[in-house]
Amino acid sequence: MSILTDRSVGLLDSRPQEALLCARAKRQRQMFYLCESEASATNVLSVRKRSVSNKASSS
Repeated sequence: MSILTDRSVGLLDSRPQEALLCARAKRQRQMFYLCESEASATNVLSVRKRSVSNKASSS
């Protein structure tokens, strides 16, 4: 959740193009972190699956 401050509201009024670019950059950064965390979660799951399958085959 984002809270608009007086400064950010003023930015929207005086420089709408810059405000849009700032919002776009923020969304891109959020998507980057989301993709990175999904990739990390996928790696963890694949390592766990390999670990479990290795334990099962060695028993």
